[in-house]
Amino acid sequence: MNKQSIKFGFFKLHPILEFILILIIALGDFIISAFKWVSISANENTVITYGNSDILHLLFYETGVLLVIVFILKWQRWPFKNFGLSFSIDKITAGLVLFIANYFIYLLMFKLFGSFVLTEDGGSTSATVSFSTSLNILPLTLFSLFNPFFEEFILVGYIVTSLRKKFGLAVCVIVSVFFRLSFHIYQGPIILLSILPMGVLFAIYFWNKKSILPLIIGHGLMDFLSIFVLMTLNGQ
Repeated sequence: MNKQSIKFGFFKLHPILEFILILIIALGDFIISAFKWVSISANENTVITYGNSDILHLLFYETGVLLVIVFILKWQRWPFKNFGLSFSIDKITAGLVLFIANYFIYLLMFKLFGSFVLTEDGGSTSATVSFSTSLNILPLTLFSLFNPFFEEFILVGYIVTSLRKKFGLAVCVIVSVFFRLSFHIYQGPIILLSILPMGVLFAIYFWNKKSILPLIIGHGLMDFLSIFVLMTLNGQ
């Protein structure tokens, strides 16, 4: 055991074990739940309603998970400056640009390929589960702020930073996007038009700029817009 494996007498996890442990803690429950939702109904769509209490429960859960992950990373002596969380006008502007770019890519993908993945009533082909929401503005805002932080911290900040020393851009993007898609699988092929382009764009941006703050802003605005539109369609 070398000196670099010791910190105050405690064992330091091997990077591969750390990587696996972090992803299991952060994403394991979400991935299992996604596949359970897929198996709920094999022949017809199932609608799951998310209300204020459900969103708050999710936020509490993500907060607890994130605290555990931060503890592990501090144990592993991770420099948190690698995530680029400091505020600046440039980063806020970049977040707005990412939101606009992602939104137009989203519209373009649906214009070109929407007929292949959407049913006549606007649902997703092969999707067994869809969601409806019934939220007040406060839970919606909290969700749009914290959930993007949680996801981008893990899916881009941690994954890309962990892999970039030994692998190139392509591998980092593929792994990041794979895990982003893994817990949205219940949505069916529609994720290839929405979440896939977003994952690629965000991973490439972070590879070049090394800051997740613009990703959090762009993701948060997309979440807020998407849920707000869904609530409007539901007559709220």
